[in-house]
Amino acid sequence: MIGEETPEEKKESVKAQWRMMEELAQMKMYINFMRSTISPCRWERAWASYVGRVWIEETPVWEWGDGACVYALTIPYSRQEYLGESKIGPFQRWKGHLSKALMGGKQAVYKMMDKMNAYKCVLTPLYMWGRMTTKVERLKEEGRLIWERNAKMNMKGTQHGGDFRAGQVQVLFGGRTRHRQVIRRRGRTGEKTHGGVMYEEKEETGRKKADREAHMRGVAVRLGRRPWKMKNIGEGEEHKTMGEVRRMKESDLKMLIRIIIGSLDGTTRNIARTNVRRILANREDIKWIHLRSRSVLMDDRRVKVEVEKEIRRWLHWKRRNHGVMVIVEHHAVQSATKSMLQMLNNTEEKAKTKREELR
Repeated sequence: MIGEETPEEKKESVKAQWRMMEELAQMKMYINFMRSTISPCRWERAWASYVGRVWIEETPVWEWGDGACVYALTIPYSRQEYLGESKIGPFQRWKGHLSKALMGGKQAVYKMMDKMNAYKCVLTPLYMWGRMTTKVERLKEEGRLIWERNAKMNMKGTQHGGDFRAGQVQVLFGGRTRHRQVIRRRGRTGEKTHGGVMYEEKEETGRKKADREAHMRGVAVRLGRRPWKMKNIGEGEEHKTMGEVRRMKESDLKMLIRIIIGSLDGTTRNIARTNVRRILANREDIKWIHLRSRSVLMDDRRVKVEVEKEIRRWLHWKRRNHGVMVIVEHHAVQSATKSMLQMLNNTEEKAKTKREELR
């Protein structure tokens, strides 16, 4: 047919569109940087000053190409910032972020992009090599920049990582906040990144974690067999399971409680939870409490999130100042309320009112 494109012409048309999108992304990056230098927001001005200093003083080269880089992902008129590393260049990495955000990625950065319009996000390369580099070299610079910027989207609070939800109960442990990607730098100073020491260490760590979790599942099953009498709890260390639970570290205890509440059935879970609480009753560094928040506002998810943030803040304060790890089973309950229409249509309410009030 007249005017129909051949396959080669279609490929060239698609390539031209991608080149135009890359030029637009680069132009958007420049415009966002210049806008941030004169922005009324103090955070954006400080961010632009930091980016300019890295470009002038630290990065070996400055080129928007296919070389490895450490980049910053931001949204105009907000303080959301994510730092990452790429070996395929800034634009190819931007395409990956955009596609994952539009497809409903579960990570915090993709949820942020989806909530605030993914097309508004701007990717700004910070540290560029202009060549291919090793993973270790990229992670080293990435971790340094994350530590300096204190990027919000790179933060993973251990108070969120250890918590879990079982049904309507949210179990909170509390903990300090740390950088997720900076931790990846530990033990990664070698040059063997493919098929070498790094993957062997990962496999060994995974095997140890699986064995530890299997052992904790066995302990949870033994705890849920029958209720233990109080006199047996204080007899000493002759009972192997009792002694093991009594001497457990905080990390092992968190895993055990997570397995008990999240994996066992209702009856077994209640028996095991009661036995653990009795065993830990004499430990001064661990307390287990049940908290119920009842309010008419508990049907709003934002209210639940704020309440749990305050609980975690108090747990962290208790752990830091008093050396006590408090385990909280938080149950948010919505209080029942009566609407005006229900009050008017309820004859029982009218029957209980005084005769003088009806006149």
